Amino acid sequence: HAVFAAHKRVHQETAFRDGAASTSSATLELVAELTAALDRPRVLLVGLGEMGADVARHFAKSKRFAEVTLCNRTPALAQALAAEYQLAVLDFNDLAEGLRAADVVISAVAAPTPVFTQALVAGLHNLHHQFFIDLAVPRSVAAAVEAVPGVLVYNIDDIQRKAAAALAGRVAAIPQVRAIIADSLADLRDRSREMQLSPTIQKLKSTLEQLRQQEISRLPPLSPAEARRVEEVTKALTQKFLKLPVLQLKAACQRGEADQLAAALTELFALEELVKF
Repeated sequence: HAVFAAHKRVHQETAFRDGAASTSSATLELVAELTAALDRPRVLLVGLGEMGADVARHFAKSKRFAEVTLCNRTPALAQALAAEYQLAVLDFNDLAEGLRAADVVISAVAAPTPVFTQALVAGLHNLHHQFFIDLAVPRSVAAAVEAVPGVLVYNIDDIQRKAAAALAGRVAAIPQVRAIIADSLADLRDRSREMQLSPTIQKLKSTLEQLRQQEISRLPPLSPAEARRVEEVTKALTQKFLKLPVLQLKAACQRGEADQLAAALTELFALEELVKF
């Protein structure tokens, strides 16, 4: 319980979990922001090296994107990832067709010169806005692509700045997180001490209840109404008698004196012995 409570406080009260601190998660976050107004954004991921494959896994695990298509020069890798994560596959020879349909194109293609040129993108004659996210180094999306009407280009520098900002926010939140953990540990210690006192409190309750019933048994026969009233009054008195010792025990926990007070109560009320009727 204490662990979950601390986790919830960290999530709600600090920036420790805000933002995406890795390139893949920052890419996912950026695409989610760019396509927030679309019901079913179509994402095309081209290039499945180490970076591209990691991005594919992040998108596959996200519930936000239902239409993610993988495209790779080596089709076997695309097919294997698609089979593992239930994603679509586009043959590299059909790249132009896939580009025309996509709302977002993520490129992680390793190539010495840009694969996505201004002429290629302009030739698609797209009627919708389109985003290119270039994760490759050197760049696989030519800078001139952004001159195509309706097209916006983000590169690896944009993504890394986003991830770095998120990481900096998390680092800055560490003192808050530590304070929350310290509070939670202190609370856990207090609860642990109170749990150690639980047997003493239960014995005290049991002893008082036995005394109450013992005294009631000495009364002459009562009518049902009288019996109910006696039951109510004696139970209320028992609760009042019990309240102060319990409060004192809890206060003693805070002072680290619970053991002494518990021993005193045990001896005072003879809690180790059963009260006989």
